[in-house]
Amino acid sequence: MNLDLTSEEAGKKIPKNDVSKLQPSYWGFTEADMEREFDIRTPIMAGLTNLPQKWKLKDLYEELKRIYCSKVGYEYNHMSEREEKNWIRERIETKNLFEMTKGEKLILLDRLCKNESFNIFVKNKFTTVKRFGIEGCDTFISGMSKLVDLAGQAKIEHMVFGMAHRGRLNTLAFVLNKSIEEILGEFQEIKPEQTELHEEVWGNSGDVKYHLGTTWDKFFNDGHNMRLVISK
Repeated sequence: MNLDLTSEEAGKKIPKNDVSKLQPSYWGFTEADMEREFDIRTPIMAGLTNLPQKWKLKDLYEELKRIYCSKVGYEYNHMSEREEKNWIRERIETKNLFEMTKGEKLILLDRLCKNESFNIFVKNKFTTVKRFGIEGCDTFISGMSKLVDLAGQAKIEHMVFGMAHRGRLNTLAFVLNKSIEEILGEFQEIKPEQTELHEEVWGNSGDVKYHLGTTWDKFFNDGHNMRLVISK
């Protein structure tokens, strides 16, 4: 029991899906109010409040609902630095945040299919081997591939990844281009010749499938080179 509540309040059952406070009418706004226009510009905030336009209250409400009440959530108001919060607002309070070209959609689909196919194959082929699937982070792995693409455009020269077990095999295969043959060899305890290079890449951990790192030099079409490293 919450000791901050009175006995009467503590006995009330609050509906789990009560979203009444999210409705403008809860705060006293009428249909006429929703048609009123407001200038919400302010010099200290970025995003919608920095656009040179007036908003009808109903349009502003729908736009904010689209941004903050759809499939992606954002948590940044706890930050103390205004510049950091503005940096985030500039990127999420925009109409074309999730717009993709047909080519970008096909690339994303290809990455998702590869991740899922590899995950299903390993699951069915090595049923008795300890493994951590990609359930819950499959889109995250594809997102890391996109992050690498953007880093290449920004001419980043070195990226180091640190991650837990779940999704690590797919990350090694499809983000850092580790040979799938080599990964599958690990499941069958087939190791390459123990050279100095392989000792660094494979390491000495008993749980080799999840504790090993790899290094890959990725070359982009514009000639830029970036080294990708995932630590052990």
